[in-house]
Parts: sequence; structure tokens; C-alpha cells
Amino acid sequence: MTADAWSLFDPAGDDRVARSWEQATVAGESGNCSAPVAQIVPSAPRTPERVVVRVTADRVVTTAAGTRYVESVFSTRVMLRQGDGTWRVDLAAVGG
Repeated sequence: MTADAWSLFDPAGDDRVARSWEQATVAGESGNCSAPVAQIVPSAPRTPERVVVRVTADRVVTTAAGTRYVESVFSTRVMLRQGDGTWRVDLAAVGG
């Protein structure tokens, strides 16, 4: 991630994450995510140095009783090309 993205990365500040964490810990659940899939958002503006990517994954949650359910998780992020040619995750993309 870029320095700007790391400076804002605080899952505790995300209400959706906080609710999910509270639900999981109270219920004694555990979870594992599938490999993430990233796709460039074709309708978003882009340049050779900047693209908007939507990342999705499935999280399989196992309850204390052993029952499993699947949650789809996603994030839409700006990716920036660095001077060495690598790409870094930057800030969340907003808009519509």
C-alpha cells in the first residue's frame, strides 16, 4: 500500500467491519477468505499510472457449532504505478 493508504488503514473505524468482528467474537466464529480477485473497473477513468480496481473474495465463516456460511467481501481501490513499475494499493475509490 502507499503511505497515504497505510495512514488511513484502521479497520476499527469501519462500522461494517466493527459489527462483523463483534458478531464473530461473541458467537465464537472463525473465518477464512478465498484468494482475492482483482478486476479493473472499466467505467472508471484511468491513466498509465493510475487505475481503479475492484477486489472481491468470499469469506467462509465457521460458527462455534460447526455450521458454515459464506460472506462476499469487496473493496474498490485506486492503484498507483510506482517508479520501479510495481503497483501499490492507494486510497479507497469513491464515486458513482
